[in-house]
Amino acid sequence: MSNELSKIGAGYVFDLHLLCGGYAYYSTYSEWDKWGSHLREFRRPRQVNLFVFSTQLRSLGHKPYFLTSDIDYESWLVVRGWAMVPTNNARNFMSHWLKSQLCVVSSNGTYTDVNICSPNALNHSASHGKRKNIIDRDGKRCVLCEKTLDDGIKLTMQHIKPYSKGGETTRRNLVSLCEE
Repeated sequence: MSNELSKIGAGYVFDLHLLCGGYAYYSTYSEWDKWGSHLREFRRPRQVNLFVFSTQLRSLGHKPYFLTSDIDYESWLVVRGWAMVPTNNARNFMSHWLKSQLCVVSSNGTYTDVNICSPNALNHSASHGKRKNIIDRDGKRCVLCEKTLDDGIKLTMQHIKPYSKGGETTRRNLVSLCEE
């Protein structure tokens, strides 16, 4: 397998998961394609060196699936996990996975397709419940000056990656700040 991969070179990698409720989603390395509404990005899967990526996955204890046929692809959809797909194979039997998707971005630079986001993640304002959870998570204090509600300050929610630049409205992209 290592010799095969070193000869193939570039391809795509996908990590398929199943959520409770039967919803499936996948992760992949992606690159910018074009701008969308609210300065959200359209992103498409990016090619990687399959031999290097396979070596790294194995060092982390993962066994990637190598997809070279429709049958491999259908089997992987059942077992899930990391799939490595040579470029020509991806274009032949999973071209719909290579399409550009409109995404929101988190504070750590990960992108999520807007079609699988919670609708609340796409709103500019956080709900009252989400605000309370963020304030509690941040210890009822401003994350910059560390003053607390007990000090008589008012706390507000702020996006780490600004909403105006495609940032999502989720726990991982919101912090408590004092109004000052």
